[in-house]
Amino acid sequence: HNLDQDIFEHITHLQELYLDNNPFQIIHTSVLNAFSDLPQLQVLDLTRCELSELPDDIFHPLRALKTLYMGGNLFKSIPKALKYARNVREVVLDENPIEDLSEKNAFPPMPNLERLNLTFIGSLRAIRKGAFAGLEKLNELRLSHNHHLSYIDPSAFTFTEKDNSDILLWPPIKKLYLNN
Repeated sequence: HNLDQDIFEHITHLQELYLDNNPFQIIHTSVLNAFSDLPQLQVLDLTRCELSELPDDIFHPLRALKTLYMGGNLFKSIPKALKYARNVREVVLDENPIEDLSEKNAFPPMPNLERLNLTFIGSLRAIRKGAFAGLEKLNELRLSHNHHLSYIDPSAFTFTEKDNSDILLWPPIKKLYLNN
């Protein structure tokens, strides 16, 4: 359910941490303190940890983080904490009870995110305008096995050019999975 805040103090070169299938339910302050000893962490697996929310600053000390697994949790909305996961290139949020994605429940700006998995989300019904607007480098999106997904807004991916807000741009998506 928890980690001692000093657990990683002598292994600061750790690059991958798999905490999947531990019933954390809540990320306590001691876990946040433990993460601050991991400046080189590149992969973090929080799959099936019974999490429904994350502390806003959980990813703040993890500047080297590239891959984040958070599937099989209880997130009904996109965790706001992702705003500090600025260098992350891959996020997996499969099997979370997210109902829709919209400007109110959108991904925060993640300037380096390239791959996103949102599969096997039985409750996902719609992806609305602006849901992916903060993902300017997205090139692979997996939305497969979302049996109730019936609507994707044409503006779900668009964002405005930095110098001219009248110009709409799209991410360089090369792979899009909408199967099943």
